Amino acid sequence: MLQALGLVARDIPASEHDPDKRKRGVYPIADPFVRFWFRHVRRGWTRLETGQLDAVLRGVDADLDHLAAAAYEDLCRQLTATGGLGARRWHRVGRWWNRCDDMDVVGFADGGGLLVGGATWSSRPVGVNVLEALQTASRGRSDLLLVEGLTLAHSSLPDSAATRGD
Repeated sequence: MLQALGLVARDIPASEHDPDKRKRGVYPIADPFVRFWFRHVRRGWTRLETGQLDAVLRGVDADLDHLAAAAYEDLCRQLTATGGLGARRWHRVGRWWNRCDDMDVVGFADGGGLLVGGATWSSRPVGVNVLEALQTASRGRSDLLLVEGLTLAHSSLPDSAATRGD
């Protein structure tokens, strides 16, 4: 019912060949505004009613990167799925996770191509360590082999990261 209303989305690893048969998944709140409302407005309702707006705003300010990161990850998956990353077309685009690792953007191409990507939102510059963590997490996985790596970052990677080719 909540899925039909667009309030939650069923999220399963992108590597699943038959998503309808998978029994488990996660059900995140689908709409960024509703996520914000439950995370800050509903939680801070008593403070808002008593005029303690500054206390609620401090919580929002401290959580802003986290809120933006979730929306940015969604945007990066949409960009990948709609062909915004060059000539190659990716399908079954989504997240991938297991007990140890989580990858923000995974896409499969016809002919066996695989894209594994990280979507990083940060108010501080990100470094080569973001790309290296992605490469490390994708190695040794029987169900995910890194064919192409992509790091999408809100704050751009330094020049040293852009020139690394592994």
